Amino acid sequence: MDDFSHYNPEGSSLRNAQYLMLQILEEIDRICKKYNLQYWLDAGSLLGAKRHKGFIPWDDDMDIAMTRADYLKLLKILPRELPSSLVLQTSCTPYYGSHISKVRYVNSYMNADEAGSVNLEHRGIFVDIFPVERMFMFPKRVIDVFYCPAFKNYKILTPFSSVGNFFKYSLALFLLPLCFLAIGCLRLFYKCWKTNRMAYAYGIDFHRHRRYDEIFPLEVIDFENQQLPCPKNTDAYLRRLFGNYMQIPPPEKRITHANVIKIW
Repeated sequence: MDDFSHYNPEGSSLRNAQYLMLQILEEIDRICKKYNLQYWLDAGSLLGAKRHKGFIPWDDDMDIAMTRADYLKLLKILPRELPSSLVLQTSCTPYYGSHISKVRYVNSYMNADEAGSVNLEHRGIFVDIFPVERMFMFPKRVIDVFYCPAFKNYKILTPFSSVGNFFKYSLALFLLPLCFLAIGCLRLFYKCWKTNRMAYAYGIDFHRHRRYDEIFPLEVIDFENQQLPCPKNTDAYLRRLFGNYMQIPPPEKRITHANVIKIW
């Protein structure tokens, strides 16, 4: 493994942000253990654990996943359990057009490009929480074609600011009830038909599946000298998401989401 420490040397704003993300996760971990909820490292964070034993050196976010059932429980618990320095953002947060919840550190700032971020009250360093549920991929792909842009437009557009915004907002008002109906019917179907395939919840525009029996029972993996939860078969999980995940991307693809990070 080459030395990538020049991306996040000790004392750099990126490295400080990574340490802060780890502290945010420690709070989430404490709360999950208190209420017997399960989560696991996901996406780039799981890849970093496997390939770098910690953060991907150029990564400026942290990802965890949960079953949708535990995820919904956690969203009810976090507002009363989080310290005042942390805040929860969900799909119900004004101007937040995503179904990926975030726990943010209040006294910080990142200029990451996020849906509706210009009007968000908090834009600090965060940990992403992804809901995962049983489903087949084809129906999700079809629904997300309509659901993702409709939800985003509903949350972030000011309908009377322009004719284009009014049209997009009106279309969203028409499409969203249809999407909710379709999603509700599919979730009812999957309660009866326990497929082994799982994916991010509807409205999250990422369409690679993973398998229930490759996730559970959870194990642990070394991450920044800590033991954190991970899928049972981490190798299979990462190959489904990234293919040959141990191959280091070329320099032009080592991308961070933000070029301004402030902590105070």
